Amino acid sequence: MTGLKQLIFDADDTLWENNFIYESTRSAYIKICTEHNLNEKQIIADFFRIENDVVLQKGYGSQNFLHILKVLYEMHLAPRAQKEFSRIIDVFLTQVNNPRPVFPNVIQTLEYLSGKYQLYVLTKGDLNEQRNKLEQSGLKKYFIESFIRSEKSVATYQEILTQKKWSEKEVCMIGNSPKSDINPALQCGIYAIYIPYAHTWRLEQEELLTRHPRLRQVGNFDQLRSIL
Repeated sequence: MTGLKQLIFDADDTLWENNFIYESTRSAYIKICTEHNLNEKQIIADFFRIENDVVLQKGYGSQNFLHILKVLYEMHLAPRAQKEFSRIIDVFLTQVNNPRPVFPNVIQTLEYLSGKYQLYVLTKGDLNEQRNKLEQSGLKKYFIESFIRSEKSVATYQEILTQKKWSEKEVCMIGNSPKSDINPALQCGIYAIYIPYAHTWRLEQEELLTRHPRLRQVGNFDQLRSIL
C-alpha cells in the first residue's frame, strides 16, 4: 500500500461503538414482548420489516429508530407495558445523547497516522447527529474534514475523489461495513481496509470483495499502524 496520501475513516462502529446501543434496545423491547406471551420470532420479523421500510423512506438516525419502536409498541403491546416501554426509551435516549465510547487505541493510532497521512471522516446519517458525535468524541482535531452523507455508495466516493482531485491509488477507506465502507470504495478504485466488528448492523452486511487486490483486513484499530 505504498503511495497513499489520504486516509478516510468511517465513524460509527469504526472509531466508536454505536450499533450495540440499538441492538441492546431492540433486545430489551423483544424481552418485554415475550414476557407478555408474544411470539419472539414474529416480533423480530415485524421489527426487521418496519426497520427496512423506515430506513428506505426516512433514512438513518436515533429519531427514526424511536419511530420504529413506537410503531411496534402500538402494534404489539399498547396500552400494556407502558412503564416498561418508557424505561427502554429513556435508557436509549440517555445512551445516544451521551458521547459514544471510543474504541481502544483509536486516539493513539490516529495520533500516529496523522503524522504520515491526511486524515478524513466519511459517515452517513443525520447531519446534526453525526456532527455532534464527532464533536463529543474528541477526535475531530485529527481530521482535516468530515464528509457526512445520507448514503455511502460508489457515487459518493467518486464525488469526493472528483471534488478533491485525488488520485485513486493515493486514497484508502477504512471501516467496518462491507456494504458502505469497503465494497463501494474498492469498486471506485481506491484501497480499503476492513476492520470487522461483532455488532455491525445487519443492513450493513454484504459479502466482501475478498479477492480484490486493494483490500486489506486487520483484527482491530491498533493494527492499522502495522500496515500503514
